[in-house]
Amino acid sequence: MRRFYKYNLWAKMLCIGERVKKGTFKPCITTIPCSTISEALNANLNREDIFALGFLNDDYLLEIDKKRQIMTTAPKDTILLVAKLPLTTEYLIDVKAEIFIEERDGLKEILKDYPSFQMGALKSKGLGNCEVSFDRTLSENETEIIEGRLRTRIYKDKETFERLGIEDVIKPLYGYLYKRTSPIRGYYQLSLFEGSILRGPRFIMEEVKK
Repeated sequence: MRRFYKYNLWAKMLCIGERVKKGTFKPCITTIPCSTISEALNANLNREDIFALGFLNDDYLLEIDKKRQIMTTAPKDTILLVAKLPLTTEYLIDVKAEIFIEERDGLKEILKDYPSFQMGALKSKGLGNCEVSFDRTLSENETEIIEGRLRTRIYKDKETFERLGIEDVIKPLYGYLYKRTSPIRGYYQLSLFEGSILRGPRFIMEEVKK
């Protein structure tokens, strides 16, 4: 397993929306998938090699219902110049989260110079401005492999499993995350969602009591 840094993240308003094919209400998820945070950091730092993942703080999750807000927008048809059916989107305020970034040469120093970046949806509406601060390099105890429930969303592929040292998937909860292959192309990769039971590193797991 590779080494990871832990960072604390804050955002005044943040929207990481659930992928919904139909309907005019888009709920906000309460974790930070590897696809979302990795792509945000790579885009903001003009890199292609950053891998990261995370989740909201435990104390923040206890008050999550007080942190939910609603924004209604009416996207315009760029050809007909008329408003489409209003879209209601949920977002979170005063977000506190923990993110974990795979170690890369010089990355810690770069993040000191660029402690803020944008992430998630509705950035044109002022959402998604995030700030991070370095906490620590994870210890051997924090990266120990245990059986537990996954707290975030990760790609189900060999590269991701090797990065995280995942040994076995016991009870998966499947979904799809977008995986970018170029600035304009990508595909939806089969992924493991939060709540999946597996053998993986302690820092992204909630231990299962037997």
